[in-house]
Amino acid sequence: MESTIHFIFELIKIAILGTVYGSLAFISIVLIGVFEPESWYAMVSKKKFRLWFICGFTISIWLFLFMMTYWGDHGLGDNAKVPVGHFQIVTHSSVTTIEKGKYDQLAIMNFEFDNDNLYAKIDKEFSHEKREYVVWNLRTDELTFYKNKE
Repeated sequence: MESTIHFIFELIKIAILGTVYGSLAFISIVLIGVFEPESWYAMVSKKKFRLWFICGFTISIWLFLFMMTYWGDHGLGDNAKVPVGHFQIVTHSSVTTIEKGKYDQLAIMNFEFDNDNLYAKIDKEFSHEKREYVVWNLRTDELTFYKNKE
């Protein structure tokens, strides 16, 4: 249920953003048309509503498509996704996990990441690992476990 409500919210947000950005694009096109020959400006002024609608609709479609990409997919409902680089994702629903395949998940508490590595403290409450820290090489998708922070 939460994901349906969140999806409807995302569609409303996309419609509002599409309208705002479409209006800015329309205003830009009309202002650029002032400096163009009169015939082009006359054509735009006759079909203003249609041009404004096409600008908003096109931008809304692009925003919807962006929502489905790796960078725009942040999860719906009570699920959250954080892209950390090299098309790897950290997810959070009731616990924050490193996604390494469908059944291979590692619960973590705090994490930081740079271009190639994610550094995290393992959540002992949800994990059976005896080590406390993990470094996830995002480029090679390998985990290295450590007993202490150093």
